[in-house]
Amino acid sequence: MRAGKRKRIALPGSKVVYDLITPDMKRKLEVMYMRVSKGENSGEEPMLDSPGEKLCIVMKGRLELRVGEEVYRLEEGDSLYYPA
Repeated sequence: MRAGKRKRIALPGSKVVYDLITPDMKRKLEVMYMRVSKGENSGEEPMLDSPGEKLCIVMKGRLELRVGEEVYRLEEGDSLYYPA
């Protein structure tokens, strides 16, 4: 996937920006580059994931991620893998 050809995704009510790194969202594993400013979140509505798998790697800063009822607090360099 060429960097200039990535699809950009933004959720309503959120300032979080996602770049789709995999060609589409029809794969078992979707890879997205997500940029979140301090204090931002993905919105009030829960994200509905297509069936498959997710992998989150925190490249810089900290991230709180909710998967179902579980809350994960990740630090720079941490990762989380989970079924969508």
